[in-house]
Amino acid sequence: MFRRPPSNTRILVLLAAVLAAGCIERAPTPRSRRTSFKRSGLTDLVLADAPAGHRRVGAVYGDSVELAGIDHAPQTPKPGDKVEVTCVYRVLREADVDYKIFVHLDAKGGRAERINGDHWPASGRYPTGVWRKGEYVRDRWSFTVPSYFDGDALEVWTGFYQPGKDDRWPLTNPSAVRHDGNNRVLAASIPVR
Repeated sequence: MFRRPPSNTRILVLLAAVLAAGCIERAPTPRSRRTSFKRSGLTDLVLADAPAGHRRVGAVYGDSVELAGIDHAPQTPKPGDKVEVTCVYRVLREADVDYKIFVHLDAKGGRAERINGDHWPASGRYPTGVWRKGEYVRDRWSFTVPSYFDGDALEVWTGFYQPGKDDRWPLTNPSAVRHDGNNRVLAASIPVR
């Protein structure tokens, strides 16, 4: 026959169960992840104000992030040149998801050509899920114009997507920017000499 433990034992068992439950590690919430993210060493990426000298774009994704501007150097590359591109994003509202940036460099004129430049924002150092409202985030990336390129320009089409899903962050101000109807924005056209 089963004997009921004395009441002090029941209390101890209950207390042990409560303490054990408190030791279970919980997944961080988006807010706690954003708050606890170490931002030291990101002064080259996270800015309080928009830097000068960028071509204004103004594309807004998910009512959360604006592609505020873009710049590239050299201004008129030739085939074989490495081109450094800088995009500046303004955080309008905090997002809870880490999006990857897609970049399609499509040839204008000449033979059909596409260069893919998909990457994590800020070289993976500062994911979108921890960006804070009001910040400007600088994202630098580069590509090389193919040595055989015979077009007039490379058009920079860009946006955000979630890896592992066929889910792009929706463009929420399509009437304000040039886009293709598939959440891809034409951010710049780089002339090639």
